[in-house]
Amino acid sequence: MKTIRLAAVVLLSAACRGGSAPTTASDSSAAPAPIVAGEKMTDFDGADGSFSCRAPADWKGLEEKGAGLLVTMFGTSQGPMRGKVMMGISRYPDQVRIKTPQDYWTSLRLAQKDPVPLEPRKIGDRTVYFTHYDSPQHPPHGWKVLYMNRIDVALIPAATGFFAVDHSAPKDSYRQTLPIFDAVVASFKPKS
Repeated sequence: MKTIRLAAVVLLSAACRGGSAPTTASDSSAAPAPIVAGEKMTDFDGADGSFSCRAPADWKGLEEKGAGLLVTMFGTSQGPMRGKVMMGISRYPDQVRIKTPQDYWTSLRLAQKDPVPLEPRKIGDRTVYFTHYDSPQHPPHGWKVLYMNRIDVALIPAATGFFAVDHSAPKDSYRQTLPIFDAVVASFKPKS
């Protein structure tokens, strides 16, 4: 993928291919794309080369290069949850005030998000820290609460700092897309 800063919404599936040829039905040697919670998953490489993971192929994405927010994915691609789910991947390098997963959690407490305590889980050969909290969904121009979202966050340590992978979905139905979040986290590989 190019290393220039992307500032336009692009189809995530196009960004995920990283220049490789798409798999076709006639290519019998290629493994079929995995399906998670009804969404086709594909391999994704961050524009800045700092990570790779599996991602929903048909969700739309916005990528940026640099510290902080790297990619935001908007889904789902169909059904009643369409447009109500979001996932983001952010990087927290050592140069910022938030240097550890505990610092991240503390910042949520200071912002009165009321996160549950960090829960360490072993995923492969690394420890990933999880938390979640509720957040109101407001209309674009107003303060009326439309519904509550549940925000799940996985904090993945890297060589310098850590990555935060978050999943936001309506609180009453977040479990429908939580397996997609779990698949992204399980496949996440920091490269720096």
